[in-house]
Amino acid sequence: MNITDIDELLELDEKEITITIKGSDCNIYYSDSSEQIDYLNQNIDLKDEQIMFLKGKIKEIQNIILAIISLQEKLEEATRKIDAMEKNLIEKRMIKIVLETSIEESTEIIKNIAPTYNYKLQDLYKKRIKHFKNSLYNNQQEIEEFETSLIALNEEKKKLHEDMINIKKIYI
Repeated sequence: MNITDIDELLELDEKEITITIKGSDCNIYYSDSSEQIDYLNQNIDLKDEQIMFLKGKIKEIQNIILAIISLQEKLEEATRKIDAMEKNLIEKRMIKIVLETSIEESTEIIKNIAPTYNYKLQDLYKKRIKHFKNSLYNNQQEIEEFETSLIALNEEKKKLHEDMINIKKIYI
């Protein structure tokens, strides 16, 4: 293959080509699906404006590739953020449902909302039961404290009543 014109070079777009340019030397690598990469080392007599044109096109392609890579990374990051936000939203909805409804109702609702999150139900129920147990324990302690205060008040009432009887006896 003897390439003598830039137009012939540009017609090679049917194959994958890699062009390296050093001064007026142009090395062309092309690949064919049936063969390994072949190397063509030809001195192509390119004019300065043709060399500059090719260098410009190579630079444009490099910039496009870098832009695509950057956009792909941004897209992947945005996808990860959206997935995390969706998961967080679903979990918050499930927690709200579990806390606001009965266990039977919440199970059915959550099965309809997010079947893949059913494994979370047990954890949510455990949290809910723990919350209720803590509330019950706190209420029990408050009741015990109230009963103790009530007993103390009753004893004080008895003392006051006895003191009143004693005062009446003294003055009557």
